[in-house]
Amino acid sequence: QDLVPDALDRHKLVYLAFVFAGVNFLFPYNTFITAVDYFAYVFPSRNAESVMTAIYLTVTLLGVAVNVAVVERWSAHARVMFGYVVFALSLGSVMVMIVALQSCDSETAFAVTLLAVSATALACGVQQPSYYGLASQLPALYPQAVMTGESLSGVAVSLNRIITKWAGSHTLKNGTVAYFAVALLINFFGLAVAIFVKRSAFVLSHLHRGGKKITLASRVRSDGRQISRSSWQGQIEEFELAADSSAAEEFSTMNYSKLGDSSSSPSPDGSEGHQGNVSHSPSSPQRGRAFWQSFERWMSFSQWRRNLKDGLAVRWLVTRLIWRWLLSTMGVYFLTLLLFPALLVKVPQHTLADWMPVLLIAIFNFSDLLGKIMSLCLMNISLRVIAWTTVSRFTLVPLLLVCFLPCNNPYLDTSSGIVPMVISALLGVSNGALASVVMSRAPAHVPKQHQEMAGNMLTLAILFSLTLGSYVAIAIDKTTCPSCVNANTTLNATYECAVTCHDNNGRII
Repeated sequence: QDLVPDALDRHKLVYLAFVFAGVNFLFPYNTFITAVDYFAYVFPSRNAESVMTAIYLTVTLLGVAVNVAVVERWSAHARVMFGYVVFALSLGSVMVMIVALQSCDSETAFAVTLLAVSATALACGVQQPSYYGLASQLPALYPQAVMTGESLSGVAVSLNRIITKWAGSHTLKNGTVAYFAVALLINFFGLAVAIFVKRSAFVLSHLHRGGKKITLASRVRSDGRQISRSSWQGQIEEFELAADSSAAEEFSTMNYSKLGDSSSSPSPDGSEGHQGNVSHSPSSPQRGRAFWQSFERWMSFSQWRRNLKDGLAVRWLVTRLIWRWLLSTMGVYFLTLLLFPALLVKVPQHTLADWMPVLLIAIFNFSDLLGKIMSLCLMNISLRVIAWTTVSRFTLVPLLLVCFLPCNNPYLDTSSGIVPMVISALLGVSNGALASVVMSRAPAHVPKQHQEMAGNMLTLAILFSLTLGSYVAIAIDKTTCPSCVNANTTLNATYECAVTCHDNNGRII
């Protein structure tokens, strides 16, 4: 049915809110990674950007897995709020303890930084798929809005770092404190935006249009009796058949809470049975009995086992419907993290000194945003074209390797910095365009009731491929040139003289 006028996104405020949501849930991670110049000086022998990326993605993967498991038991708004609280604590602790007060020695400071990155990763792993799951239940423009926001996040963080670094060119500590303070302000504004999204009539109307999902609760009738396995499995097969025959829109109005309960089936005259839409208010004793029955089922070990088994069955079903899209997006993100940032910043370049890694990250983020914008014109390309383009991106791997191998005498002269900049730009454009197309189109291949689950499964696949890419990059870094120091840390002597002073206790001022 059509939306009422009050539930239309007339001024695109909800669209902009989802763009900002994409900006916000990646802002803390980008804040840590883009401060590569500061961490390279504070932890010169740690290869901080690679370690933080690997830890972040590993914990985020676990967070997404937890989110997929609790998506039907913990409200999306609660998951989003959890993320904002943890983001604020993580950014604030690093800003105060590590940068402003410098109250820790090098070992403790590095441990605290990694702990903050891990907490940020867990929060992002819970919040990111929650936003994607919510956007997947709205028109296709809104998942694309979240993807655009992710690219804007990198651009915003890069601009934040460039401005604060330039403004504090003679005081590294003050510039970095300002950099983290801006990140905290963005986080608090994102919390206000999340509250607006929760109360939006446009979002609420779309969430209420679809039928109920096939959840574990669907196997329990209103009188507490279990639905037979054969009946439930038959509905699952019907679900899959409808999705494969492109009838997902017809399923968007199905009410799966009626499975196995004939008392709620429509009567010949078109009216609902006694379990239908008849509005009634149960008495307090009835509500109490319903609560305790629900609590007993929740505490039952056998119920937990059925929940796990059936939950995996539904998730496997969604995966079967979009597995080609999952593989495509995994290939895109695996290559991106294989090259960026760990290997790309290893390219030796002395003309731009400590500005080079900051500029490479900025170029990638701007190019990624450009790719997201280009994706608006590429929504109709075939999956075959997406797959072949994903494979062709792997030609960037040998091109980058010859930029820093063999050690101290690479095959390709990169003194001008043009080659790594071009690689960063190509990587960013292709990443933004391909990822945005896949994330926007894939949820449409499952019934509407399970588009949130599809968004969660896509996010889980993305995080798995990102994590794998980061660890492969670290392995290449350690095996190809183990004796070489990261290109960032070779600048420390110049960096110390040019932008850093110390007090009598050795602290940065």
